Amino acid sequence: MNCNRCGIELSEASVERRKARGTFDGRCHDCRGHVSREVKYDGEPCRPWVGEVDEDFNPIDGKLRLYLPGARTCGHKDCVNKKHIIPPDYVLELERNDISYRTGRRSKIEDFLKESA
Repeated sequence: MNCNRCGIELSEASVERRKARGTFDGRCHDCRGHVSREVKYDGEPCRPWVGEVDEDFNPIDGKLRLYLPGARTCGHKDCVNKKHIIPPDYVLELERNDISYRTGRRSKIEDFLKESA
């Protein structure tokens, strides 16, 4: 049996013990102990992706494609709040206007957002 939240394999003995106690809810020990705190960025809550991720921790769907691709302004790669996501075409436009080749300083997306606001 696997955890409903993270997918890790649960041992049969622990599942049976928790079922006998009446505390089995389908989640592993870590997921049960995880205190859900709401993380906010600019007043909007981050919504972590509850699914598969790629090697860079970007959310992917069932067909192994990026789910909501783009840069996250909140800094959390697995955030799926659409208000925190900058579309990829806008990110490309920001990179196209990058002047790091002249200044030697690599700009961050947050710097561009501050300038455009």
